[in-house]
Amino acid sequence: IRLGKRVLRTETAALAAISLVQFLWGDMV
Repeated sequence: IRLGKRVLRTETAALAAISLVQFLWGDMV
């Protein structure tokens, strides 16, 4: 369960980072 939570947290962080990058990139362009 701990491993699953860690993986889920990593995926969530990755999605958040991608969303943030796309938001900033779109704002720049």
